[in-house]
Amino acid sequence: MSQPGFCFNHPGGRAIGACMNCGVLLCGMCSRFAEDGTRCERCSDAHENAQLVRAQAESLNKPASNVITKVTTPEISESAENVAAFLTWLPWIAMVLVLGGIGTSLYFYANPSPVAVQESPSRAREEAATALLQCLQVFRQLGEQMAAGQEPDMSLRCAPPSGPNRLERDEDTLRVSHTDPQLYGLETIFVTNLDPEPVSE
Repeated sequence: MSQPGFCFNHPGGRAIGACMNCGVLLCGMCSRFAEDGTRCERCSDAHENAQLVRAQAESLNKPASNVITKVTTPEISESAENVAAFLTWLPWIAMVLVLGGIGTSLYFYANPSPVAVQESPSRAREEAATALLQCLQVFRQLGEQMAAGQEPDMSLRCAPPSGPNRLERDEDTLRVSHTDPQLYGLETIFVTNLDPEPVSE
């Protein structure tokens, strides 16, 4: 229940008027203003519904000469039937297209194009060159260790499938050589304590 001078829905808000139908006090937020006066939300909705019903009833009571009837032609209804049939088949068409796309992707994944096969040798050459450079870097590290007077770290190796390196001593000369340089298309890869730069031939 609202206090005198305050809104029925918002007890802390000052009333600016009352509903012309039910007399409830209303603040500015609750007031529905119309040409014929101010109403609360419930009475305003009831008034609008009554006007709508009255307008519909008047349109039904008009003479038949004023009523416009819409006649559908067979072409329009056939068109509507075609659209309805298309919409019925649309999910199936979409599913076939998606499955076709997946099947095509799988086919080309399993059967690479000749262009991809031609790129393969150049990629293999690049990988072999990278592996050789990494192997030469390992031998350079071993050469620097030996040039500094340290014993070479024999755990340093080229990438697999290379096996362990071979260490040879000949008086004051230490030589570390690769056991299988043919992996890189070379006859020998070695480094000595006399020169830290690896030799690859």
